[in-house]
Amino acid sequence: MEQDLKCFFGNHKFKLIKEEKVCEHSHTDDGTDTKVLSIIGLQLICQCSNCGKVKSWFIPTDSKYINRSVRA
Repeated sequence: MEQDLKCFFGNHKFKLIKEEKVCEHSHTDDGTDTKVLSIIGLQLICQCSNCGKVKSWFIPTDSKYINRSVRA
């Protein structure tokens, strides 16, 4: 009951479900050949152990990728 009230007010008790590396890929024009250029961050996926709410966070690990301009 107490944890239900905490969840109602947004104070969830999250547990880590999955952690994945986020990579930058290069593609050919036909889209068949891909190559991993660099790992740019981590994606964390968590779920509340009481109500089941799922939330994800992106944690950047490559500041050079984050700070560069968008390519056309």
